[in-house]
Amino acid sequence: MAPLEFDGLSDSVFHPFNRQGERYMEYLANHGQFAYLPEALFFEHLAASYPHLFRDVAPFMGGDLHAEALVLGE
Repeated sequence: MAPLEFDGLSDSVFHPFNRQGERYMEYLANHGQFAYLPEALFFEHLAASYPHLFRDVAPFMGGDLHAEALVLGE
């Protein structure tokens, strides 16, 4: 990744293109800013985008990423 350009006015947090000028990622929705992680919203979107992380395929705790996060956070 090349460093992001920053002009002091525009946001430059994420890279939209790779070094070859190809689209690297696209942001389709802005959910705003939160003082704390909106856990329900986060896991809802994560499960919809990466369902394999929530199926019984991971050896750690049965593939339940949400349960793993809760246990590891204790």
